[in-house]
Amino acid sequence: MAESLFNRVRRLVAANTAELLERSAGEAPIAAALRAVEAARAEALAERETAANQLRQAQRQRRLVAEHLGQLAEKAEIAVRQGRDDLAAVALSRQIDLEAQIPLLDAAAAEAQAESAKLEVCIEALSARVDALVAHLPSARAFEARESRDAAILRRLAELKAFRRAG
Repeated sequence: MAESLFNRVRRLVAANTAELLERSAGEAPIAAALRAVEAARAEALAERETAANQLRQAQRQRRLVAEHLGQLAEKAEIAVRQGRDDLAAVALSRQIDLEAQIPLLDAAAAEAQAESAKLEVCIEALSARVDALVAHLPSARAFEARESRDAAILRRLAELKAFRRAG
């Protein structure tokens, strides 16, 4: 089963960068973590856009229903004035059906808005995590440079020992 975006965000944000530096040698693990965080951030951005589209769609449908309700009220009123009770009844029936859709559209809009807000929090947390990882990249590079320098010194010492034994 695929890990949900929110669980992945929680895991990525909770990861300890300092521990990652201590356990690893160099920049590769930080770069891998950075790629994972950036991928999760991109997914959260895409999902936030989807939620925003759903919100706009629900709001648009709500406006259309409200407009249609106004038109039906006018038509029912005209039908009553003209003595066409059958047409007035049809308009009122349709009006009742449309009014039943309003709470559903409002709930869909509220759900999309809540989802968008949750995703915004995730995006902010992931952006902060990216900043933290990028800030640690120089530390990883410095660690690699020290490690490389230490390895060069050890190689040079081994060469000197070999030279002394040979001479």
